[in-house]
Amino acid sequence: MIDLVEGIRDSGKGITANRVRSTAHLIFNEGLYREFGGPRYLIGNPVAGTKPPLKVEPTRDRYLTREEIGKLWEVLGEQNPLTEGIGKLALLTGQRIGQVLRIRWDKIEDDVWETPPEHHKGGRTIMTPLSPASDRVYCPTE
Repeated sequence: MIDLVEGIRDSGKGITANRVRSTAHLIFNEGLYREFGGPRYLIGNPVAGTKPPLKVEPTRDRYLTREEIGKLWEVLGEQNPLTEGIGKLALLTGQRIGQVLRIRWDKIEDDVWETPPEHHKGGRTIMTPLSPASDRVYCPTE
């Protein structure tokens, strides 16, 4: 496992190496928990104690340009109404697609969308203001 992760890292894919190591660690821990193959087959996690190939992953500061947003808006207009509505609402609010998919109409009041804490990693309520353009986005419920 170490050779695999280090090989990925050495090929210049440090973030991928981190993900492979992390996933393997979780899989082996689950195997130990469930006694996969019986206790004689898996006696420990071979990834435990290894260090991530990258100590600090670079931050991603990539934003869409005005031109990219315009093109995406145009392409979304060519999709089915549900895909168009979800994509455009995500663009208008800055929320992730998964958040938009979980939107509850009873959580919208006075042009503010309240997302409950259980829908966020941070475990806090998020209040997202909705612009007038959000009212014009068609999001069918079914």
